[in-house]
Amino acid sequence: MNQQECSKQFMTAAGLLPERLWRAAFTVPPDEREKIEEFRLRIGRPFCAVGAGKRYTLADTVTRGELDELLQRATRSSIHTYMEQIRQGFITVPSGHRLGLCGETAEQNGEITNLRSFSSCNLRIARQMIGLADALCAQIYQNGFESTLILAPPG
Repeated sequence: MNQQECSKQFMTAAGLLPERLWRAAFTVPPDEREKIEEFRLRIGRPFCAVGAGKRYTLADTVTRGELDELLQRATRSSIHTYMEQIRQGFITVPSGHRLGLCGETAEQNGEITNLRSFSSCNLRIARQMIGLADALCAQIYQNGFESTLILAPPG
């Protein structure tokens, strides 16, 4: 992915943030923004960005109101529409970004029925990595395809 596309993904993810945090996100130096993998928001803790093994503290403590505003923006003010995803602990937002959620769960018969009282979230920035698996695909298909599970950290 080229720098312009990375910048666009950074901007669309940051665009979901409440204004104060949005402004803070843009304090990351422009040449470092393409490396940012996620924004971390935890009530009562600093607002951070993480990427390429670095952690950037961007603003002082995140408030409940800011977390609630982010959730409203991510769900387009229609939380009930996203309830199935919320029960799974994340929301996929426009541009493919993923908002991981932490909070209190309500359970019934051992199954999560609701997630509420959100305390933190991670906004993972989606990035397309063209050609990343080319060498691996050659190995996987060498003797005909068999089932394969690929696990890796972000990036």
